[in-house]
Amino acid sequence: MKGEEVLHGKNKPDREEDQQEQKESADGVKTAVSSLADAAKVPTSPVEAPERIWILLSTLYEGGGAEVQAQMELRRRRRKGETAYLLTFDPKLQKGESREENHVNLMEPWTNRQKRLLENVDSPRLICDTEQEIIKILQNQGVLRRENGGKSRERSMEGDCSQENPDREKQEAPKTAAPVLILHIHNITFGYTSICKALGRVKKQVSIPCVTFETIHDCRIICDKGTRLLPDGSFCNENSFAHCYENCMKRP
Repeated sequence: MKGEEVLHGKNKPDREEDQQEQKESADGVKTAVSSLADAAKVPTSPVEAPERIWILLSTLYEGGGAEVQAQMELRRRRRKGETAYLLTFDPKLQKGESREENHVNLMEPWTNRQKRLLENVDSPRLICDTEQEIIKILQNQGVLRRENGGKSRERSMEGDCSQENPDREKQEAPKTAAPVLILHIHNITFGYTSICKALGRVKKQVSIPCVTFETIHDCRIICDKGTRLLPDGSFCNENSFAHCYENCMKRP
């Protein structure tokens, strides 16, 4: 018995040390699990999708498939809750006329001669009217460049409040991505360079990212008939107005 007590006495400190290590290890695992659980409970601030501001441009309001597509896109964007406007240059409508909500016509009725001039010469009036109408839309959205570093009054007031209340900085608000301006050019049959110049001026005045793209519905940008076919049915590879006039537009 004495030998066993001596033996056990020698092993007792070792056993106590092992038990202490096991206890510390178990406590460490519990702490790690608890930390992971607490981290899982902390709500992460979601990054919301950027707001999209659509400016759709089309020569005609009523016509073929290209014009119908522009109308459908306007209504589809608005049903999704996005900001969308349709600007047309239809000579059949009056300047400033609107056929539906968020649509406006920027061109007054013109003759065929005026149309030919608009196709071949930049129109300062068309550039100015297009630029002013888009700027008016964007001004209502509050996305134009401003003075004092482009900071709006609301943002500066918000900054002052956050300095007065330090606890407000600790509150994590949802991260909202900056809005995006999308300029979608549909079917432009005349005044193409003038409209593009107006869009270039607009892009310099906005304080948000801007994307410009064009949907090619037919060949009217370079062909009056939109088919690029000569009267005999052969393919036309010419882009000059004189060639179009002599082969397709000139009456016998």
